Amino acid sequence: MPSFLKRRNINKDLSKEMQIPSADGSVSMESPIKIPVRRKCISSLCVFVGIIAMVCVSWSVWPTYGNENVAQSIASYSQIFQDNPPLTKTIAYAISFVKCGDKQTNAAGLIDAAIVLRHSIWKISSQNPTSGSKYDYKMYAIVHRNAEKCSASLQELGFEIVVVDPPVKQSEIRGEYLKKSIHKEWCCGADEFIKLEAYSLRDEEIVVHLDIDFAFYKPLDHLFDAILYDKDSKEGQDARAALELERPGETLPDKIGAFITRDWAQVAPGKFPPGYQAGFIVARRDPSVREDLIEIIKEGNYTDGWGRGYGWSGSGHSGYVGARAMQGLVAYYYDFVRQNNAVELNQCRHNHMGMDILYRRGGLNFTPRYVKPEVIGGCRSGLDYCEDCMTTDFDKIYSVHYTM
Repeated sequence: MPSFLKRRNINKDLSKEMQIPSADGSVSMESPIKIPVRRKCISSLCVFVGIIAMVCVSWSVWPTYGNENVAQSIASYSQIFQDNPPLTKTIAYAISFVKCGDKQTNAAGLIDAAIVLRHSIWKISSQNPTSGSKYDYKMYAIVHRNAEKCSASLQELGFEIVVVDPPVKQSEIRGEYLKKSIHKEWCCGADEFIKLEAYSLRDEEIVVHLDIDFAFYKPLDHLFDAILYDKDSKEGQDARAALELERPGETLPDKIGAFITRDWAQVAPGKFPPGYQAGFIVARRDPSVREDLIEIIKEGNYTDGWGRGYGWSGSGHSGYVGARAMQGLVAYYYDFVRQNNAVELNQCRHNHMGMDILYRRGGLNFTPRYVKPEVIGGCRSGLDYCEDCMTTDFDKIYSVHYTM
């Protein structure tokens, strides 16, 4: 058991009155917690694990995804580093909090979520001898200055608090439509852009930015190695061979800057490009990305509308939830500004949400009158084959995101 769960005073300290931010950055101002948190945390964790276990038992096994050699590459890759363990590096794991007070928040549940998240990271790290990982971790909470009073209790859970001001004020946005409407965007308007601070956090070479309703189940060493090692090195080649991509066999960047997943559930095939799923990113520390994105926001070249020709610089990143904020901004950036830099991972294996990504009757955003009949029942991505995340074998899943 990790030391942060063994502290004798954690039950006492966390039983005091506090306000803890929610997954989308808000914080409850509800009455003080009156019951021991440790018992609630353990109960919630058991329920969470139990639900996932029941779902996994009910899922059928899906055929091997994409390249048949991927599973063999992963096994071979793991054996290489068991035989030749390299030096340990530290990975930054960060969450962001925006504001205090919101109707969606439950303080006790959010404390539980923070503990579950950190414990899951401990389990896949080098601090857990059974993980097989060579990477250590450090926890960060990027906190909006207005939420500073709500975040102090996270220090007891091992998070380093980084208090920031929003990188862009609404008044600094030059584009009229974005300036007048950004405050309406889910979840937090322009304040959500504090997440961009993840690109310039401290000294760690890699940052993993997450929503708080998240848990890891398998180490991510091959992702970290694919970023850190040269593509022509033995380590780099082995790491790249082990990647599970949304489009198996696609050409990878010479220097990988980020791993992302896409929000395919909002997409009608062929109608507009998919957004970035803003609850998960593995990125190289690169302050220039932050600066690029801040300037794009300030320019505010966003056209209201739905589909191609609208959104950020007419890119089609528009109309969906989060398009004016992180979901659309980051997708536009990697698709059109800093191309050949981000790699899209298999969304059933990473940032798994159990979503139906087939465009079929009864699914999300099913509007058949807007698409060609032949795409109904197929992949929202337009691929001939895509994994059905609702039937993915749980042993193949690296991380789970409790959202939709």
